[in-house]
Amino acid sequence: MSGEQIISQFVDRLHEEYTKTEVEPTFDATDQNQSTSPDQFSTQVVAAWDGKSPLNDAEFVRVSCRELSASGISFWIGHPPTMPFFVVVFETNDETAFIKTRISDAKPDPELDGEPYLVSAEFDGRIDLDFMPSLAANHYK
Repeated sequence: MSGEQIISQFVDRLHEEYTKTEVEPTFDATDQNQSTSPDQFSTQVVAAWDGKSPLNDAEFVRVSCRELSASGISFWIGHPPTMPFFVVVFETNDETAFIKTRISDAKPDPELDGEPYLVSAEFDGRIDLDFMPSLAANHYK
């Protein structure tokens, strides 16, 4: 199965699961690791990534999504991105996947007084967890 098909299946499952629950939006502009919006679709767990260095669990934060599709994701963070990539964690009841995204746009959100940054990113394949043993140990046992 191709990476695009895997991502598409996860997005379909996420849409099904998240339409069953509502998340109460909260945003604290002073918290660099938090982000939400009144119009949020869901929350996802992400980590900024340089594309080379292994990540560990402490680098992942929960963000609020604006859009989620088979080709990409947009979400809010409390500061400008400092890395060219994000790793997004997709979890369903029976599987966890770490997906590399490439940032295509990042700008202050004018609809929210420019406080959170709206990041748009395109999915760019699944992360090889042999490269990130900390994540593999915590999520694939």
